[in-house]
Amino acid sequence: MGAATLELALIAPVLMTLIFGGFEYGFLAYSMSCLQFGANVVARDVAVNHLGRANAQASLAAHLPPWLQGDVTMVLTEDHPGDPRMNSVKVEVSALSTAATPLSMVTRLHPWTLRASANVRQELPYVD
Repeated sequence: MGAATLELALIAPVLMTLIFGGFEYGFLAYSMSCLQFGANVVARDVAVNHLGRANAQASLAAHLPPWLQGDVTMVLTEDHPGDPRMNSVKVEVSALSTAATPLSMVTRLHPWTLRASANVRQELPYVD
């Protein structure tokens, strides 16, 4: 009985770290996917004139998980805003890895920044 308890005491921390590390990796992958998808949607909506610059942050937040919505930095730039034939919309999104997961167990040891970007050429307005 005492040997089994000792083995459990030695193995349990390693096993729990592996299990929670797997969950944390899954949360990070999901957060990164949401960041990229949100950047693509915002860039596309701005490029087709469905979304203004003022509402871009709110549109991005709608595509992010709840634990990440308040901790994201977005930069929206346009090359030639006055000329729709030459304009290119670029959206850069970044978030700290500690904010990208609700567990934040392994990412506290070595935090980094998750980055996603999307670049879309502006479409000309439809003229009938």
